[in-house]
Amino acid sequence: MAEQREAIIRFDIRTILALMAFAAIAAAGIASATQGWSYVFDSLLVLLLGGSLVASAFCIGSRRAFWFALFVFTLLYLLATHNSLKPLGIRGLPTNTWIRNTMNRLHPAITHVENRSRRGVPYKATVIEPNPKAYVGSQIGYKSMAIVVGLIAAYISRALYVIAQRRVEATSD
Repeated sequence: MAEQREAIIRFDIRTILALMAFAAIAAAGIASATQGWSYVFDSLLVLLLGGSLVASAFCIGSRRAFWFALFVFTLLYLLATHNSLKPLGIRGLPTNTWIRNTMNRLHPAITHVENRSRRGVPYKATVIEPNPKAYVGSQIGYKSMAIVVGLIAAYISRALYVIAQRRVEATSD
């Protein structure tokens, strides 16, 4: 009986449903942009980072490669978006600008007209204030993108591990 080889990249129905659920939660969080949703994503990131670190310690083979890459790249993306890597010369990522612009379009600035006076002369002034939902939505967007980047890197890492294992098996035969 032939030995079954591990797939380079595999998406079972459970994984696809989990990714769809994550996309729905991220879209809901970004659309409503409340502090509660921000807390949900903070908790999700803590669970993801902690769980991936523990899983990388206890798993072997391609699963270890997956979980370790998920931990490292999610954390690196979070550090890069929160300007923690400025001493290394990393000033921000292109996705930061994209997320900020998207949030400003989704949650536009608040404008209102105020009655003011200068030197006793009354006039109407249009005041433009940034929408606080745009800031909260950006934070949720950064956290969502960190998870997406981590997952992409994790699947690539797992695929590279499987390819390397196949090469080792081919040279040992």
